[in-house]
Amino acid sequence: MMRAVKAVSTYRGRDPREFTLFAFGGNGGIHAAALAEDLQMRRVIIPPAAGVFSAVGLLCADLEAVRSVAFLRPLDTESAAETARRCRSLEQQAFQELGESDGVVARWRAELRYAGQGFELSVDLPHDGVNGPDAQNIREQFEQEYRRTYGHELEGHRVEFVALRVIATAPPRGPRTMSRVRRALYRAPTAPFRPAYFGKAYGLVDTPIIERQDLGATPRAGPLIIEEYEGTTVVPPLATAMRDAFDNIVITLPAESSLAL
Repeated sequence: MMRAVKAVSTYRGRDPREFTLFAFGGNGGIHAAALAEDLQMRRVIIPPAAGVFSAVGLLCADLEAVRSVAFLRPLDTESAAETARRCRSLEQQAFQELGESDGVVARWRAELRYAGQGFELSVDLPHDGVNGPDAQNIREQFEQEYRRTYGHELEGHRVEFVALRVIATAPPRGPRTMSRVRRALYRAPTAPFRPAYFGKAYGLVDTPIIERQDLGATPRAGPLIIEEYEGTTVVPPLATAMRDAFDNIVITLPAESSLAL
């Protein structure tokens, strides 16, 4: 889990301390606070229905069709013009797959790299439906993404295409958003406390066992174990938890702590 978070943060030049950890899955809430503490993050959010969050998202997600093609060409005026023809063909295929959906839109993207590299970055290809992408604009977009990802660029180095991709999306046939997730029937914990081990610093602690609705807008001090039908959330000592207006559990960690979970 630590490697997964670092793969989209520190490995890409982003400081995790500037972000909030969004945790989901049946066990996400169990590990989230300890993971955030190790990354020196201060806040964790556990959304409603976190244990089935992927399924909830699938109900609200756009319909999507993706078409791609290999395109091993140096970036120049000629190849930039060729991308328009290739992408229009891919776009037509993607639209056909989505059928008669209303509000369909398409994004053109290109996989690019500096010549000689074995990895590539994906950037949008701007187009107005008539004129294709401009080579200079593509290079600027690629180098901007390269700087953002790696902190530098190879000025004057040749850039080349690797692949082209068109992503066509249409609004979902059901609701786009769910303002509230209906709470599953759940039998409240039979014991108000349970011994829980919080590392060598704290040992076994008699920990309150509560439900999400037991939290309010006023932060409640840990340790806490929050049990739900599809998941469990652990709030360690020194941390606090509250429930915001969207029914999220918000865990706040102290600026300097040693949870040692």
